[in-house]
Formats: sequence, C-alpha cells, structure tokens
Amino acid sequence: MIIEGISIYPFLRHIFTKSMPRVLALANLEIKTAERFLKKEKVKLVFTTYGLSISGKALAYVCNSSKIKILTPQLGIISPQFPVNTTLFISKEFDNRLILNYLVWGPFYEDLITSRGYPKSLVKQVGFWRSEKRKLSGSEESNYVLYIAGANLKKLLYVQTVEEEIFTIKQIRRVLPKDLNLVVKLHPSLPYSLYQNKLKGLEKISLVGHDASIDINELIRSALVIIGKGTTVIIQSIILGKPVIVVNFSSNLDFIGIEGIPFINNPQDFAKKIKEMMSGEKIEKCNLDYYCHPIGKESVSLIIDAIEGKRNT
Repeated sequence: MIIEGISIYPFLRHIFTKSMPRVLALANLEIKTAERFLKKEKVKLVFTTYGLSISGKALAYVCNSSKIKILTPQLGIISPQFPVNTTLFISKEFDNRLILNYLVWGPFYEDLITSRGYPKSLVKQVGFWRSEKRKLSGSEESNYVLYIAGANLKKLLYVQTVEEEIFTIKQIRRVLPKDLNLVVKLHPSLPYSLYQNKLKGLEKISLVGHDASIDINELIRSALVIIGKGTTVIIQSIILGKPVIVVNFSSNLDFIGIEGIPFINNPQDFAKKIKEMMSGEKIEKCNLDYYCHPIGKESVSLIIDAIEGKRNT
C-alpha cells in the first residue's frame, strides 16, 4: 500500500471497511451464477466484454476451472501510464484461473501487457475492427475542431470528472483562433443539460452526439483537428488520416501513449500546437500498424477465427 514512499492506505480505508464486503458478495454471486449457467447450457466457449472486472474474473475463474475457453477483446486504449490498465499487469502471485485469453489491437499492446506479466500464450493480436480506412462521402472540411468528451459518470470518476472536462473545454475555446468553431462530441451517457449549462454564453461551441444519432466518422472527416484525452475515437481519427492532439490539463498523465501523437498538458502549449497544425507545420504521424493491425474486415475475420479456434488461437 506504499507508492513512491507514500502510504495510500488512509486514502483507501473506506474501500476496505465499506466497499470490500459488497465486492466479495458480488464476486461470490457472479461465480455461482456462472457455474449454474455454464453447467445448464453446456457451454464450450465464452466471449465476454467484461474483461478483468469482477464479473470478468468470476467468469474466467469458472471457465478455467472447468476447462472452457474464454476470450475477451481489447475495447479501450491501453497506455503505460493509464491507472485502469493495472488490471492487465499480472504479478507472479496472481491466480492464473482469473486470466482470460486477451485479443489485442496490435503489437504495442501485446508487448505492453506481456512485459508486465500477462501470459504471452493468452494474448493474440487481432487488429482494430471498428473502422476501415476508406474514402468517406464528401471532401470539403468544415471550419471546426472536434473535441471528444471523455468524462465517465458511472465508472471512472477518478479518470476525469465532468468539472475537469468543462475546464478543459473552456480553456481550449479560450486559446483557439477566433474564427474556428469548437464542436464537442458527447457520449450518449453524458448529461447534455449539464454541459450546456456550464458552457452557456461561450461563443462558437456546439454540443453534438448526446442522442447517439451522429455519424462519428463523418464528424472526424469534416474536422480540421481532433482533440481528446482517453478515447478510441483517437484511433479512428488516426486511421482516417486526421491531425490529432491528446490533452490533459489536469495532470501529466498521458491516457493514449501513442508515439507520434502530440500530448499537451497546458493551454499555452496547446495554443502553440494548434497554430502549427492550422498552418500545416509539425503534423506528426504515428506508425499505425504498431498499434492497430489489421483494420476493419480483416480484423473481424481474425476475431471470428479466434472464437472458432482457428490459426493456432
């Protein structure tokens, strides 16, 4: 419970005294439920998006104990600095019955988690299935930069609060060239009214996407620059060849960790970088294949092969 010489137990005491009993009860319930279901349905393989959450570990425990294959896909960016990713770093004392077969986007993510102890035999590279590199309809760019909202009210308050995000958006608007619009893409789970009220009165800011009716690829295609903190939309933007800036104005933590993509942690440097990008200077490129390969339909085929047990999976 000591990190860099600081005891963190006083900050986490409430977890052990209040939350832990509930977590243990939930884990036991998940295990018993999984055992009953798998036995009743005579399941041969489990494909789950729970990952290494309590539910995912319970499933893995039951499956591995019963010799049932269990797979989970990479659904979010894994960064060397990202605290949540510590669930993927397996110590020598870790119970291997809790580990799933993990399908990752590219060699970077495979190397990252296996270097932290995740069994190499349980990791397979299948690529990024969400977006193909293709020519989208239309060719004219609009006069806006796109910010991808990344706060999470339900699960990840310690990653980014709405208040931190509102501060970030306001700072970006403050230093953007006056002739540019700022479009903020909200996740459908984020409270539109809260963002609207907090940003009221600021000119040239538009909130979109809260009703899940927006085509994110079209938004990306038309934007001059894409800005985000910890979102897979960054990957989609790179695939579609758009300039990207990763920001975190509340700490030095880089939630993306992709070499070649600029990481900015203060408004002054952001203003300088956006000016460089708007003038066509210093638009960095990353080695996409290192992070996501293959992309699109070929990736989907590899995932299906992994489910069906083909190609030595």
